Amino acid sequence: MSLEFLNPALLFGLAALALPIVAHLLSKKRFDVVQWGAMQFLDLGKRRRRRVRIEELLLLLLRMAIVGLLALAIARPTVSGGFFANFVSTDNRDMVFVMDGSYSMGRSDGETTPHNQARAVIHKLLNHARPGDTFALLDARDQTRFVGDGPLRDANRMRTFVDALPPPAGGSNLAAAVADALQILGTTSHVRRDVVVLTDGQARGWHPTEAAQWQVIDELRSQPAVQPQLWVVNFQGTETPNNFSLDRLDASRARAPVGFPVRVSTTLRYSSEVGPGECNVYFEVDGQRLGDATVKSPLLEPGGEFRVEFEHRFSTAGSHVLSVVLDDDAVPGDNRADVAIDVTQPLRVILVDGSPHLDATRSETFFAEAALRSDEEQAPFVDSRVVTSQNLNLSAIDQADVIVLANVATVSAEQAEMLRQFVEAGGGLLIAPGQLVEPESYRTLLGDLLPGDLTAFVEPEEAARIDVAQLQLPWQIGAAAIDELATARFTRYWKMNPHEQANVPARLVSGDPLLLTSPVGRGRVMLLSTPLDADGSTLPTKSVYVALLHEMLFYLAAAEEFPLNVNVGEPLLQPLIDGAAEAEIRVTRPDGTTATPEIGGEPPLVRFDNTSAPGVYELEQPRRNRSGRDSSVATRFVVNFDRGERDLTPLSVTEIEELSADGRITFVDSPDDLETQLLTDDSRTELWQLLVVLVLALLCLEIWMTRRLVQGGHAVLDTAASTGPHPPHRND
Repeated sequence: MSLEFLNPALLFGLAALALPIVAHLLSKKRFDVVQWGAMQFLDLGKRRRRRVRIEELLLLLLRMAIVGLLALAIARPTVSGGFFANFVSTDNRDMVFVMDGSYSMGRSDGETTPHNQARAVIHKLLNHARPGDTFALLDARDQTRFVGDGPLRDANRMRTFVDALPPPAGGSNLAAAVADALQILGTTSHVRRDVVVLTDGQARGWHPTEAAQWQVIDELRSQPAVQPQLWVVNFQGTETPNNFSLDRLDASRARAPVGFPVRVSTTLRYSSEVGPGECNVYFEVDGQRLGDATVKSPLLEPGGEFRVEFEHRFSTAGSHVLSVVLDDDAVPGDNRADVAIDVTQPLRVILVDGSPHLDATRSETFFAEAALRSDEEQAPFVDSRVVTSQNLNLSAIDQADVIVLANVATVSAEQAEMLRQFVEAGGGLLIAPGQLVEPESYRTLLGDLLPGDLTAFVEPEEAARIDVAQLQLPWQIGAAAIDELATARFTRYWKMNPHEQANVPARLVSGDPLLLTSPVGRGRVMLLSTPLDADGSTLPTKSVYVALLHEMLFYLAAAEEFPLNVNVGEPLLQPLIDGAAEAEIRVTRPDGTTATPEIGGEPPLVRFDNTSAPGVYELEQPRRNRSGRDSSVATRFVVNFDRGERDLTPLSVTEIEELSADGRITFVDSPDDLETQLLTDDSRTELWQLLVVLVLALLCLEIWMTRRLVQGGHAVLDTAASTGPHPPHRND
């Protein structure tokens, strides 16, 4: 049996024990001693006066005991084990349930899932709730979600929260959830405090190797006077199920015009302890399955993978979602991958020709204009227009998504400022310098806009080639295109010195940068080391030139829009459309529920932060147009999650021992063991109620003794004075 205090700092109140002593000393009366002849006759009352002094001493000790017991009661003493363990069942408790919400909790054995089993265990534990118990629920996912509005005393209300938990999805961080649970218990007051983690035994969510995170947990456990008890019950199956899973879905571009081909690709993976397997792979557009696009995977061995790729052309503008879906299996949470695409009208491109010529074939923009020209049978992907540098004005810039400076010698200070504002607002700028460019002018007027400085225009004796081994282009490119790029020769180009914030997606074999990019505000700037015509290289004569130029322009234009594909926890952002009915703007979550986003900023933005659940979200902005008709602009987003959750490897014996060290966590073998240990484990019993009752009893005793002493003490003295001999009376 051990004695501890919940508020040990309040034990300083024991210093008040000196107060009764001080009061006693101050209350003693002081008399002048006068010797007179009859003093000897008062000796008869000495015994009675001795008894009064003893009673005064007892009363003093009683008052000191009252003060001391009151100080101890305020310090909230607790005792564990021993005789008081018999009264544990009468104690209230504070309990936090941590539900693992990762998609591995949705694995099925044909009858139930670990997630359903965990919910049943919480219901069973709530059946043992006593009046005064408090409960809290944490949904542990990539971001821990606190369910409810605080620790609850209503067990029935907690049951409704448990039943309303969304299906398992995404990953989880159980270590972070445990830390959040300990912080909640740090605000409660009962001496029984428990954290119950319900999971499937998967090692990934625990982050056992992150020592800093577990150090935070240990500090949170040691802060309160009563250390919470951490319990973990695993709903781990006896066998690892066969599982087909998909990696994150990658798109060739985030923005594409109507009719332009968009490629998506992912990797199909297979894990099993039984043997090889195969499955069907389906392709969906905005939730509609395309039957003619179904692919049958080859027979995969355990640990095998298969690359899947689909292509689609959109016929309407707007935001769309492409999806790759698998047949259902025992772990359905990774059988789907989505990506959102912004489909627009043709891209508006202004080609600024720095060397216009009457012979169109000799102008700087001839090859670029030809590459962007569409066939008569199909809608144009790019709406391009050629202007001279003198005609690059605000009117032209306002009508562009991307501006291309093709061997423009220099720009005016006014044009430089307009280009800077254009890029910062989300526009794209492509600079393809030739021999006419004045590098010092560019450095002076556009220095903070450029990803690098032009240092020297060179003509090497031997033509340079692209180092395809170091290509890091921010868009997808096929093997055939890479092979053709390797055949291009560069005879004239600018040496460039990259700025600190610049990326170098392509280099020549000499190591000189071929392409530099950098973000500026909401836009992007790209700097080539060679012009777009055939004067500096053979690249414009290659068929890959058309695709390469389109990709560069679409990449630059995509910076204007806020991303439609984000990770869990990242906000969804979109500009507020003109005429939007702000009070009616809604976000539809993956589970079909709706929420109201925030609106603010200048220019105004619609923002939604609660993206803890992965999947497809839809932002709807209703508005009334000038004709009085109601319409709505819908934007779809995809919130992605960590696909590493497919690794179902359980905690090893060593990892369990490390996590259990120093009594940090108690792992139980089954829900029944959890229930038994929770309800029968020795716990501390608070004694402050007993001490308060004892203080009240001693107060009553103190009142009785005080009255007795006052009345009895005076009676003794009066009796002694009245019964003692009196001196003889003399008549002089």
